[in-house]
Amino acid sequence: MPENSIENAPGQLWDQNLALLTDFVLRFPHIIYFRLQILDFTSTLRVRIVPKEHLMKVLKERKLIGIAPVILGLLCDDTPCPGFSGTGEYKLFPKFESLRPGARQGYATVQCELQEPDGEEVSTCPRTCLRRLVNDANEHGLEFLVGFEIEVVFMKCGIAEGEIHFQNAISQGHAYCTSRPLQDDFIMRLIERILARLRISSIAIQQFHAESAPCQFEFVLDPLPPLAAVDTLLSAREIISSVANESSMRATLIPKPYSHTAGTGAHIHFSFTPPQVYERFYAGVLEHLRSIVAVTYPHSSSYERLVDSAWAGGTWVSWGKQNRETPLRQIEGSHFEFKCVDGLANMYLALSIIIAAGLQGVLENQRMTMGDCLVDPSKLSEAERNQLGISQKIPGNIAEALDHLQADSKLRKIMGNAVIDNYLTVKKAEMEKFEKMEPGKRRNWLIERY
Repeated sequence: MPENSIENAPGQLWDQNLALLTDFVLRFPHIIYFRLQILDFTSTLRVRIVPKEHLMKVLKERKLIGIAPVILGLLCDDTPCPGFSGTGEYKLFPKFESLRPGARQGYATVQCELQEPDGEEVSTCPRTCLRRLVNDANEHGLEFLVGFEIEVVFMKCGIAEGEIHFQNAISQGHAYCTSRPLQDDFIMRLIERILARLRISSIAIQQFHAESAPCQFEFVLDPLPPLAAVDTLLSAREIISSVANESSMRATLIPKPYSHTAGTGAHIHFSFTPPQVYERFYAGVLEHLRSIVAVTYPHSSSYERLVDSAWAGGTWVSWGKQNRETPLRQIEGSHFEFKCVDGLANMYLALSIIIAAGLQGVLENQRMTMGDCLVDPSKLSEAERNQLGISQKIPGNIAEALDHLQADSKLRKIMGNAVIDNYLTVKKAEMEKFEKMEPGKRRNWLIERY
């Protein structure tokens, strides 16, 4: 029997899962519905909603809820990618350690992994991929803490000529870390409802503040182990979006909501033990960064944010201590901020590919040959960059990034060919779809979904 299977699993495992669910129901008697969730390759949250009584019944009978395998090959509008069809069935394996009250009263959420009907793991399931890589890293003595920054822009929704349009919620006096946006009573009541809902769901934040673009705010989550960090991130985003929707607002993660203002990122903070190997880990990340961004900058619109001198990580493959103009910003010791990532990325896959690259660096005992860049790399002369070992630029579009990922045999080996090939299939189909869209329509389409 495969490790981690539930179907045909020993009674002890079934009893443990049923006990976790029973305890949760006793602690939260108002919960009626459970959202069983999977994050697909377009970073779309796919959900099956199951009443409490039926979920308890299914688990007592030692069964699982089914879902079509095409879920890993769908675009946002449910167009199936080449090689995927509506035949067959996977099972949703609830990971009850992620169980928490949801965005709506009476609902709870639980992240799932995919299994075959016989209990075999589905290797292309994004959460399974991350769990496997974390386990691999743990076996080599590495343990991680991951903290996410949620940057979000609140927009007003309107309808013109039968189509939804989005516009600034506020624009007067809004700037990075200023108090002026906090004087808007409507926005502050919205944010305070978000914070209250996060607290109910046991989601801790370290701080929040205004960002640079109109009605753009950042919420900083507590650091957690990788799987728990992504599970928590998805719940937090759902709460933010749902509370905004209750006020007829849209909370969007798109990378460049306005052409004339700062973009929206989703920066990741990494630290790990033992800290003394951090140079080898980040040497591996830098070696594969041009492949990594195919996952962390996963959409054509991601590259609209890819500019120099905008605190977004810039366009040069580089690192620097407390340098916000490099993709990797060292904060202290093994604590680095990964800046070249946005909210359209599937964060299970994003962490997977970063950990895969870093783990390879550790295993190969790679040296950090690139120098500590203390200034904006784009402001240096070519000779000055060469002196620091800065010679490569981040891909300028999604097609170029996907080419790097496809050709990266080392990264494919440690990540697994199956999950990389699945990702490439979906992203190439997605890219083809969006190339045909008029820019204004594409912007609205993305804001509606992310």
